[in-house]
Amino acid sequence: MAMVNMAQIEPLKDAADLLHQPEDLRRQAAEDGYLFFAGLLDSARVLNFRRQILLICAHHDWTKEGMASMEGIANPNPMVVEGGDPRWQAFYRDVQTLLDCHQLALDDNLIRVLEVLFGELVLPHIRNICRLVFANSVSPTTPPHQDNLYIGGSEEAWTAWFTYGDLSRFVRRIGNG
Repeated sequence: MAMVNMAQIEPLKDAADLLHQPEDLRRQAAEDGYLFFAGLLDSARVLNFRRQILLICAHHDWTKEGMASMEGIANPNPMVVEGGDPRWQAFYRDVQTLLDCHQLALDDNLIRVLEVLFGELVLPHIRNICRLVFANSVSPTTPPHQDNLYIGGSEEAWTAWFTYGDLSRFVRRIGNG
């Protein structure tokens, strides 16, 4: 995997203004390969899910001792990588029991965006995944991958990623440079 200087990454373009212009939305999706919507999900629900995830992280001793769990400061000692690591599997089982892990993927606003994008009713996939990134890691916790390999189905499937942390320095409004 090639390491990328974060200063060279183009900020995410907010596509919310394109929701009433389906053709422009589809064109941007085709050109950029992604669509970003700041504030699409209710922030209280997102922060509640963040709190639940971080409490599970604290339960597994993955957060720095003495820090408030909502800070999300990682314990620098355990380096956990997805896959066969039993510590990851135990964490993952705990997250999958959270109702919000599954309900957020069915959010009305998200479904509406996908229906505008595809121009028809959509069927959300039932497989919801939680990814973690440890800030002190030299390699990603989740290696780069193509979701279609794992979920199958149409090659036109889209994956919705939610962030549970602050992305403000990576976001810009279309037309605001």
